[in-house]
Amino acid sequence: MRGPSDRGGHPDTGDILGFEQAWEKDGIRNTARFAKGGVKTVSVLGDPKGATRMVVFEGGLDALALAELEARGDTLYVSTGGGFGQRTKRGLKTLADGRQIFSGFDNEPAGEALHAQLSCLLPAIERHAPPARIVGATRPCKDWLDALNAMAERGIVEPE
Repeated sequence: MRGPSDRGGHPDTGDILGFEQAWEKDGIRNTARFAKGGVKTVSVLGDPKGATRMVVFEGGLDALALAELEARGDTLYVSTGGGFGQRTKRGLKTLADGRQIFSGFDNEPAGEALHAQLSCLLPAIERHAPPARIVGATRPCKDWLDALNAMAERGIVEPE
């Protein structure tokens, strides 16, 4: 995923420090993991040079899903990899400077708790939760990946 430098990576250095691993196949998801020996911070999708908006997610798959749904060039889609360590907090504050900030956390109590936690760090943050349901889809939506899959099921977006 791209970072704030032309090389991509960490907001402070541009270096790639690790990676988040998660996947879904046939409706089954693994447990997200972070690279052994890596340094956990944020993962950024989008170009910081032109971004006026930032959406923060717990995981990279949700960031990718909303990026596909919105197809906006003015937005950074940022994954925390499930935590708010000191490097993550520093990265979020750096990236948030001068941008409209949203949380794209799951539409469940844990997502609300993450939003509340992040609002202590970034007080101007607004909630941008995924819809609980896509009309006509058979599956409920807990997160943005669910919303993307439900929209694909309905033919609203084309699956990759």
